[in-house]
Amino acid sequence: MNELSEYELKRLENIRRNEAVLAALNLPTFASAAPPPKRKLTVARKNTSPVRKKRASKVEQEPASRRKSARLRGEKADLSLAPTIASGAADLALTQSGANLRREHAHLRERIEGDVALAQTAAESGSGGQRRFAKLLESIAAADLGPKREVAADALHEVDALRDIFSRLAVQHAEEGTVKVTPERIYCTAFHPSDKLLVAAGDKNGTLGFWDVRATLAEYGVEDSSVPTTKQEEDEAEMEADEVKVKLENDDEDKENKVPRRSNRHVVVEIKTIKAQVADDGDLASEELEDRPDPVYTYRPHAGTIAAMRYTPDGSRLFTSSYDGTVRYLDLASQHFMEAYAYTRTADNPYAPRDMLIGSLDLDPGRPDLLWFSTNDGDVGRRDLRVPINEGMVLYPLLQKKIGCLSINPGAGRHHLLATASLDRVLRIWDARKLSAVADEVPSVTSDGPLLAEFAHGKSVTSAYWSPSGDHLVSTSYDDTLRIFSPSFDAADTKTLAPLSLNEPLGIHHNCQTGRWLTMLRANWARPLQHPTFVIGNMRRTVDLFSGVTGELLWTLTAPDIVTAVPAVTAYHPSRHAVVGGNGSGRMLVWS
Repeated sequence: MNELSEYELKRLENIRRNEAVLAALNLPTFASAAPPPKRKLTVARKNTSPVRKKRASKVEQEPASRRKSARLRGEKADLSLAPTIASGAADLALTQSGANLRREHAHLRERIEGDVALAQTAAESGSGGQRRFAKLLESIAAADLGPKREVAADALHEVDALRDIFSRLAVQHAEEGTVKVTPERIYCTAFHPSDKLLVAAGDKNGTLGFWDVRATLAEYGVEDSSVPTTKQEEDEAEMEADEVKVKLENDDEDKENKVPRRSNRHVVVEIKTIKAQVADDGDLASEELEDRPDPVYTYRPHAGTIAAMRYTPDGSRLFTSSYDGTVRYLDLASQHFMEAYAYTRTADNPYAPRDMLIGSLDLDPGRPDLLWFSTNDGDVGRRDLRVPINEGMVLYPLLQKKIGCLSINPGAGRHHLLATASLDRVLRIWDARKLSAVADEVPSVTSDGPLLAEFAHGKSVTSAYWSPSGDHLVSTSYDDTLRIFSPSFDAADTKTLAPLSLNEPLGIHHNCQTGRWLTMLRANWARPLQHPTFVIGNMRRTVDLFSGVTGELLWTLTAPDIVTAVPAVTAYHPSRHAVVGGNGSGRMLVWS
């Protein structure tokens, strides 16, 4: 081993001495210092290409066998397994679809079978209001409507006279605003044909709501001026008002003598009660404002959407058609919802009850016991209500697409003329006496066949209704046009409709693009007017009244401070001047 030099020995001695000093100080141990950076050696670059790594050569492998169908392999199919596979797939599909439907329609109830009492379908648990409504129905059923009262005498033929009448229509319950009649969107509405302002409305979930408008008016002390009153009733009203005036004067004297008196609010209520008693003609005893029940009564006679409703001419029955596949009528005398028709699933009818949507109905004007209705399958049904429910029923498969509306001509000798509005964009007039001759295909238009006339629209036809006289027909379509037809009847034989008589209608531009959340607009005739007039909702949140002869816009009913939604569903009172409008949230208002 080489001996260390003196310098190296001295260096090591210094190191040992320094370590001894550091050890005596008891300093914490620190990490060793980083080594000094290495110097970079600069190497001259050569003009050579970079070295590339050699890719490993792919090992050739045999391709895996691809999956082929039996057809590509040239093998014949084993048909013995087909029923098993098909049934298994069908069962799986049915199970999945059934679960989806159960989740989707969990809120829907099962369809009500048979006849049911009115009280059993009440949507509210309170019994006080239901008893009041039962008394109201009893009074209506007992009243004799008698001959129809002519309104406003001979001047109704003049448009100026009509405008004067419509200009006096106003929302008398403005303080209340719109009234909530049904929980969901309103699909149809109708006035009771008596002088009472009783409105019925059907909504999306099968709720049938009744609104006693007079009760709402009486609540705010508004006199129902559109009700005709006799001279005796007017004198009695003046006498009652004089008595109230004297009572107020006596109260003022009591106040001067420091005698406690009732508040002015109770006096106003007493005046309102007197007016309500005079207007109601002793039907129902009016109560004080604090104890007055809600003038809206709701029931659930259907499990699906109530698409249409119609009162009999005498007002004793209210017919309703529903998407649950049933037609019912409320018998006001017995206060029962009677079953007029119920779709049943059979081998010939493979659809479930909810798949048979009954969208429209009408009553034969000459035979009120003869019910007509249409379905989403293109069928038209006829039911004789005089025979048991399992008899007297005929279903005519007229079209391949939905018939959304039908109407029976009310003119004398024309009750066999049936108008239909369908999804295939065509308005048709049928001879109801010859519908059994319709085969699988739509017949041609002939003067002696089942199809008498037709007219093609630009888009789906949503409604078609005959006028009260039967001389005019108004249709509504998604092509934004209202069409007024005036068919030319043969003068020698009013039972014959000349072919091609619907080719020149009177067109009126009207926005009918209601979209998904609004009920389709339908033009309805104003029955008490001698001049043909129809009413229809407007997308500008108004209600329009048109002449059924000239197509002229006669009047527009507005209430900008009250109406915040489109009154898509409208109706005119059958025996007085009153118009109702209903919107997509179940709220209604009346111009009277």
